[in-house]
Amino acid sequence: MYIPQNSQVFVAIGAALLSSNSNIYRLKDIISKLDEAIDIKEVDEDVLEPLFKDEGEYIDFINRHERNKVKRRELSSYQGECF
Repeated sequence: MYIPQNSQVFVAIGAALLSSNSNIYRLKDIISKLDEAIDIKEVDEDVLEPLFKDEGEYIDFINRHERNKVKRRELSSYQGECF
């Protein structure tokens, strides 16, 4: 397998190269924009329902799944066909 040198930074290098044509923003302007964004109200139209209605339902789920675990043993001690 060939792993190119510095491959862990390829995405960062690409982002840096693409940013050369981007606008330059001052930090205080970015912070100001973030402060404005805090005041935006979220609309709950497309929000998924919670997986569990309460903690008790979650505990029941965990307990039910704990009872249905596959038993495990050392693979080296297995005899017979294995798929």
